[in-house]
Amino acid sequence: MIPSSSCPAFTLLRFTLVRSPAGVLTQERETLGTFADAITAFNTAKHRAWLAFCQLAQAARTPDDPGWELAVCDTEWGYDLRRNGQIVDRFWVHDRHDREAV
Repeated sequence: MIPSSSCPAFTLLRFTLVRSPAGVLTQERETLGTFADAITAFNTAKHRAWLAFCQLAQAARTPDDPGWELAVCDTEWGYDLRRNGQIVDRFWVHDRHDREAV
């Protein structure tokens, strides 16, 4: 049996830009889960990025708003959701392997 402390773990984090009541943009971080393997973590990150894309696309469809240019971009660490070229959501897979001294 492998001790749980030496099992690989990958944490999926979501970084989001939010506007405060005063109008200032700040970043919030949310943990979306911990996964035993990287493939599951990245698949979940991709799924969550496309869900956020769909929600933002729906919010953009109003008679007063011409809409936004939205894109989901894969990165080395996960997926970014961009609105008009700016990152508004980042779904980042963090490697939580225990590090041993070499």
